[in-house]
Amino acid sequence: MSAQDWVDKDFYKVLGVSKDASDKDIKKAFRKLARENHPDQHPGDAAAEARFKEVSEANSVLSNPDSRRDYDEIREMVANGGFGYGPGAGQYGAGFSGAGGQYGQGGGGPFTYSYSTGGSAEDLFGQGGGYEDILGGLFGQGGGFGGRRPQGPRQGADIEGEVTIGFEEAVAGTMVSMQLASQVPCTACGGAGITSGNPPQVCGSCGGTARVLQSRTMKVRIPPGVDDGQTIRIKGKGSPGVNGGPAGDLLVRVHVTPHRLFGRKGRDLTLDVPVTVDELILGADIEVPTLEGGRVKVRVAECTPNGRTLRVRGKGVKTKAGTGDLLVTLQVQMPSSVNDQAKQAIRDFARAMGETNPRASILGRE
Repeated sequence: MSAQDWVDKDFYKVLGVSKDASDKDIKKAFRKLARENHPDQHPGDAAAEARFKEVSEANSVLSNPDSRRDYDEIREMVANGGFGYGPGAGQYGAGFSGAGGQYGQGGGGPFTYSYSTGGSAEDLFGQGGGYEDILGGLFGQGGGFGGRRPQGPRQGADIEGEVTIGFEEAVAGTMVSMQLASQVPCTACGGAGITSGNPPQVCGSCGGTARVLQSRTMKVRIPPGVDDGQTIRIKGKGSPGVNGGPAGDLLVRVHVTPHRLFGRKGRDLTLDVPVTVDELILGADIEVPTLEGGRVKVRVAECTPNGRTLRVRGKGVKTKAGTGDLLVTLQVQMPSSVNDQAKQAIRDFARAMGETNPRASILGRE
C-alpha cells in the first residue's frame, strides 16, 4: 500500500470495528471478512478480490501495535491540519515517533495477506517541499521526521492463512494448495522506496513503500492427526527477510469438516453403534465400520448396559506419537411398535426375571 492510503483510508471502518477495538476483536473481524471474500471462495469475482485485498491491507496495519499507533497518530495529525493540510499547518507535527521502517521493510509482527496498492505519496508529502525526507523517515530510509539509521538483518514477517479439509484428510494427512500473498522488496528501486536522482523521486512501482505484492501458490503438507482449529507453523515460508535476514514463517489454521459417522478424541476415533435390546441382554457378535472402509467384529457381552463404550485397538488415528483406538459406544435402538406376540414374550420375560424395581435405590427403598 502507498503512504497516501494511511491518510485516505479508514482501516477501522474497512474491518467494521471501532477505533478502540481490542486486538482480539480486530483479528476476529479480519478472519470473518477474509473468509467471506477469499478468492478461492469467489473465483473470477473481481469485486470480492478487491474487497479481500482491502481487508488484508487494513489488517496488516491494525494487527501490529506499532503500526496501529503510528497510523492513529498520522490520521489525527492530518485531521488537525498536520502535513501541510488545512490552514495553519506547521512543521509536520514535531515529536511524532515515526514508523521506523517496518512498513516498508516487512519487519514487525504477523500479518495475513499484505497487499501493495501502489500510488504516489507526493500528494501527501509534497506540499512542504522535501517530502522525500519525510517519506524516508516513515518507511525506514533515514532522514527527518523520526527516521532511523540503517538497520541490520531482520526476519521477515509471518504470513497467516486458512484451509478447510475433510475429516478423513485430517486423520490420514494430506497436501493442499494455498494461494498466498506477501510483501517483497521492490526490485525497481532496490527496496529503497525512492529512485536515484536529485532530488530523489518516489518509486512509481511501490509508491514509496519499498515493497510490492507478490502472489504465489504453495503446496502445504498437513500432517496426520491435525485437529480442527489447529495452527501449523511452516518455517521459512513467510515473507522474505530484510537486509539478509531469514524469512518469516507460514502459519496455517486448519478447519476440519465433520464426518457423518465418526468423531475424534485426540488419537481415538469415536462411533455410536445402534444395537437391539436382545443383543444387549443375550450378547452378540456385531460388525461395525472402520474409517478406512472395512469392517471389524465386536463382541457384545451378555447383559451389557446401554451406552457402554467398547475399545477396538489400533483402529484410530495414526500419528508419530502412536496409533489411537476406535471407541464404539452401544446405543439401544427401540422398536417403533411391537405386535401381540412380542408383547406376550416381554411379559413372560418380566415374570421370569421376578419382581424387581430398578428405581428402588434412588427412591430410598430396598
